[in-house]
Amino acid sequence: DPFYTLYTTRFEVVMTMTALALSSGNQAAAFLATVSAPAQYEEQAKLALPKIKEASSVLAFAAANILPLRESLPYDRPPEVVPGLLSAVSVLFRATGQQVAAKQAALKNMSPSLLAKLYMAAAKLMEESDGGLRGLSHDYKDLQQPLKTWTAAGHRFLLAVALRNFGVDIWNAQKHGEGLGCARAAKMNHDKAVSENEP
Repeated sequence: DPFYTLYTTRFEVVMTMTALALSSGNQAAAFLATVSAPAQYEEQAKLALPKIKEASSVLAFAAANILPLRESLPYDRPPEVVPGLLSAVSVLFRATGQQVAAKQAALKNMSPSLLAKLYMAAAKLMEESDGGLRGLSHDYKDLQQPLKTWTAAGHRFLLAVALRNFGVDIWNAQKHGEGLGCARAAKMNHDKAVSENEP
């Protein structure tokens, strides 16, 4: 099996760093999964955010300093060594951290204007990650479908939340026509996110 073949030290370093990053991401997800009430979110978010940052940083370092590998690998190789993948997943973790920060702000009843900016930043990062994955060309089709769905649907969902908050802010400023326009755009992106998530 190519996954377990010891090609070179650099290959093994990439695989080890990827495992470390995904472990950190899973720990962050476990922290957030324990939240059963809004009051618990802040405490768990403070535990999760450093892990999310660690995961993103490890992948970014590997992508910038180790990949691409100099040796020739067969086509049937783990996606972790495909140039561009680690960068895209690093950005995905950044988008996740931004989303967590935006939810923290929402639970603190921050203004719709601020929430719109926070969610829009998360949406742009998710879109960047999705574009990075799609830019892998023929390697894109070999990626697991949940990852592709996460970035494609996630971008649309975060954009919908941002537009909804923009709409509320504009509506409160008595610009009702523009507010309704934002609400329609939010629903359109929400519906696209749902369709992207359908099997």
